[in-house]
Parts: sequence; C-alpha cells; structure tokens
Amino acid sequence: MIITELKENPTLRVLSLGAGVQSTVMALMTMTGEIKDKPDCAIFSDTGAEPKNVYEHLEWLTKQLDYPVYIVSKGNLRDDTLKSIFTTVPFYLKNSGVGRRQCTNDYKIQPIRKKIRDLLGVKKGKKVPKDVFVETWIGISLDEMQRAKINRDKWQLNRFPLLELELKRNELINWFDERYPERTLTKSSCTFCPFHNDGAWRDMKYNDKVSWNDAVDFDKKLRKRNNDEYLHRSCLPLDEIDFDNAEDKGQLSFLGECEGMCGV
Repeated sequence: MIITELKENPTLRVLSLGAGVQSTVMALMTMTGEIKDKPDCAIFSDTGAEPKNVYEHLEWLTKQLDYPVYIVSKGNLRDDTLKSIFTTVPFYLKNSGVGRRQCTNDYKIQPIRKKIRDLLGVKKGKKVPKDVFVETWIGISLDEMQRAKINRDKWQLNRFPLLELELKRNELINWFDERYPERTLTKSSCTFCPFHNDGAWRDMKYNDKVSWNDAVDFDKKLRKRNNDEYLHRSCLPLDEIDFDNAEDKGQLSFLGECEGMCGV
C-alpha cells in the first residue's frame, strides 16, 4: 500500500524520528533492508520535556544506525509554557473547553523543517529551489493511517514506509520484541501532555515516579500562571484524581478476555 506518489532521486531523504514505537522500528528496519532505500539522516526534535527513558532509548537507537541522527530544539516547552502568559499546549479550561494546540507544530514540526532547510543550504527567507525536493519519512502504522497527510511544503514529499508494508502497531512491537528481547520500546510524549488518557496517567504514577512528580508539579505551577488551566479533562488537580483501575481495587477485570472496547 503506497499512499504517496514517490519521485526518483530525491535531493535528501530524512527520517522524522520521535523515538516512539513506529519511528523506532521504522529506523531499525532501514538497517535490515526491510524498508526500501535508506534515509540520509534522521532528525529528533527535543521539546525538553520527554521522560528520561525516551532520552535513554534515543541514545541507544542512535548507536544502531549507520546514518547521522540530528537532535534539534526550539527550547524547553515546560519552562517556556510556565514563563509565558500565552500557551501553545491544549490544556483543559474549567470554563471554556480546551486551549489551542500549537505545541506540535512549534516544538516538533518547525524545528525539523528548519534543520532540513539548513541541510539543503537554504538560508532563512530564501525559497527552496524548484529542482530540489526532500523525501520525509514519517512513522505511521496501518491502524493510524488516517493521520497520514500531504506535506504543506511543495518541496517536501511525505513518505510512509510502514503503510507501504501494511504493518500495524502490534506487529511492530512483536518485530522489536523478537529482535531485542532485553529492551523495551518507549512512548514519546511530554510528561505533562493533556492528551494522556487515564491508563497512561496511571502507568506513569506507578511506574515512572520521576515523570509523575514532574507532571504533578507542572500542573500546580500551571494554575499559578492561569487559574483556569488543568492537565486532566476533569479539571481537577492531577494528584487528587483516582487513577486506580478495578484490579487495583481488588475487583475482577474482564479486559483480558475481550478487545477492551466496551468502555470506549
């Protein structure tokens, strides 16, 4: 399955690396030849707010690849957010829904775009020459194919190698577990991301105390800046929410016997 029309001989092939499940396996598959062609480089945009295990995983992953991995950053999203009266993060607002989401574009997409232009030698304010185009690889699996989009830049062509191979997320996890049984894949996201579901918050609370404490601290400081903003959709302080599931409370759970979709 190919959802983009590939062009021959791109000026540059770039793998957009988030260090999560999809982009990790995509990067590793370039080393086994399971993905056609090979990128010239990978680029990871650091928000400065990822869990510690993501940075550790990125360091390991970089050593597995024979092409350069560039780390770029607009700044520290955590610090920048707390210092500003404006926000690019979609926090929950007690009286008016959800704030605007600009963090992905500002702290992920644009720093990568800037680095690509730098690699092409295109200075700020100058247009990319018409005979130059970049093939940008994005790790989207078959179960998330609705996220695949055409790049807004005419000089960038988004490519989705995992969609070409018709691979689903669980297949990527199995692929990784078979080859690296001693390692665990990470989920790349800021510790204080409002898009965490209750399962993610619970996992962080019990299995990553450093990230949990950071999120709780951020949540409290957030309301010193603006009394109306919260990390959780309930608009309650994070450390006052009960994230325990049925099994934590000594009740039976049937989720191991079904798809777990009944409560969605």
